[in-house]
Amino acid sequence: MPETLAPAPVTDRRPLVGLLAGFAITTLGTRMTAVALPWFVLVSTGSVARAGLVAFAEMTPYVLVGAAGGPFVDRIGAVRAAVLGNLAAAVAVAAVPVLHAAGLLHFGLLLAAVAVGGAAGGVAGSGLRVLVPATGALAGTPMERVAGLFDGL
Repeated sequence: MPETLAPAPVTDRRPLVGLLAGFAITTLGTRMTAVALPWFVLVSTGSVARAGLVAFAEMTPYVLVGAAGGPFVDRIGAVRAAVLGNLAAAVAVAAVPVLHAAGLLHFGLLLAAVAVGGAAGGVAGSGLRVLVPATGALAGTPMERVAGLFDGL
């Protein structure tokens, strides 16, 4: 009796496309703020040292929280970490032009806002990275390809 082949499992690539799109958008935003905020400080104050401090205040929490935020992401869940982290980062960064336009932005407040934005971005990045294997499996895409797409963005 001839052997019949089972139909290939139906896969849904929408979650993978959504994850990759979300990661691309959040990465673009993080990179833009890493350039725009120090540039804003340089243009508005003329101080290279202050521009460097702003870059340091944003990227240090981003890296530290991204590296050590695993237990927090495990506790609240990867999806919640990604969404809330990105939302908090957006609010913190959006506060800078709002406070500046209101005449309320001083350098200490700017450093605090960019540090909060950086830390929140680190949480979001950790959450997104945790979602990669399961999302790739759901899409029926080999992990090597998913990791390559994710890191390529």
